[in-house]
Amino acid sequence: MYGMGEHSIIEAAARLREAAERGCENPDLRGIRGTMWRTGKPADIPSGAVFLPSFEEIKSDVQAYCRHFVLQEQNADPFSAALLVEKSEERYVVQEPPSMPVKTELFDRIMELPYTREWHPDYTEAGGIPALAEVQFSLTSSRGCFGACAFCAIAFHQGKLIQTRSPESLVREAETLTTRPDFKGFIHDVGGPTANFRIPACKKQAAQGSCRGRQCLGAEPCPNLSPDHGEYISVLKKIRTVPGIKKVFIRSGLRFDYIMLDPEGKSFLRELCEFHISGQLKVAPEHSSDRVLKLIRKSSNAVYHSFEKAYAAMNRQLDKKQYLVPYYIAGLPGATIEDALHTALELKKAVLYPTRCRIFTRRREPWRPACIIPASIRIQVCQYIFRGEPMSAVFREPFCSSTERKTANWLRKRSVFSNGKICLRFYDNRKVASGPRI
Repeated sequence: MYGMGEHSIIEAAARLREAAERGCENPDLRGIRGTMWRTGKPADIPSGAVFLPSFEEIKSDVQAYCRHFVLQEQNADPFSAALLVEKSEERYVVQEPPSMPVKTELFDRIMELPYTREWHPDYTEAGGIPALAEVQFSLTSSRGCFGACAFCAIAFHQGKLIQTRSPESLVREAETLTTRPDFKGFIHDVGGPTANFRIPACKKQAAQGSCRGRQCLGAEPCPNLSPDHGEYISVLKKIRTVPGIKKVFIRSGLRFDYIMLDPEGKSFLRELCEFHISGQLKVAPEHSSDRVLKLIRKSSNAVYHSFEKAYAAMNRQLDKKQYLVPYYIAGLPGATIEDALHTALELKKAVLYPTRCRIFTRRREPWRPACIIPASIRIQVCQYIFRGEPMSAVFREPFCSSTERKTANWLRKRSVFSNGKICLRFYDNRKVASGPRI
């Protein structure tokens, strides 16, 4: 099974039960959305299936690897996806179309099951799981994302169509939290992959799925995108009024470009700054170079600066001292040393002194990105391996990372901010003998 699995599990269980009642030892589990099966007989493959490049092809041919990804992305929407087939040696792996999105009623049932909100007892002797503290008192309000980031695989797992829980279900869960003896009155998060996505991208997506070959919210937002925070604001207000709740924070990712596109975005920004921030808001511009941002399907640097100004103005209006913390990724495929220096200078101009830096890849071997799992369903991995843009199947000048360690060492020694804490590592395709200090 792949994806979130609820529909697949229910249908598979029903078939197994039916087979057991008939005394059948080999029930047929083919044809279930969100599942995969294999066969050695070409005649078993349904007509109309789309054949992906074989496993042997993608191992040896970079262009075949990228064609493989493109076909996957074109068939990731449950409303329009075809059945996919990949050959490996003399066998075939058959992938059924993705499961349909869950309805609100089922989503509510799933999230209101009697979970313990504790780690498994096997971990108690080792001191438990510290990371549980961040999610133990959080509410999952949605799943799915139409953000289209090139380094993210959420759309393949949860779909692009936003699926939401009802406000009543979220209030009931919040009330349940208040009965726990270890609850201190603080809900750490109300969100999902992207907290401020509560409605479909547009009417067409809600009824017919996402458009093939187009992005809802990327470097250039679709003109049909209909941003609206009204329902999310209403949900947050209802949770805040639950007796025993002192504060409701938002710590899931917020798409600041979506806020700026909303004609009523200022109302949400006020709500956010007044009630749902604990001193600082973390957002992810990811990079400062517009060329790199376009490659990773993110909004321009100007949009981030517009949000930065709006955020600062709102906090001044509310007489609050709350700060904006941007996330950046170094070593993105397509980024050059000039792009890296551009981001470093942007950080210095903003008087930001990061102590950690996210690296897209850590060099192991020329073809193996170290932190990309699962690699085959992220377009940035294709850019890394293909050294070009797989969606257009055009080769370009080699992308970064082939001599990343040399460049990293050069910048470690010579490009250190005045407080001595930051050490940003960047990558380039050439050996840099000297360069300007920052």
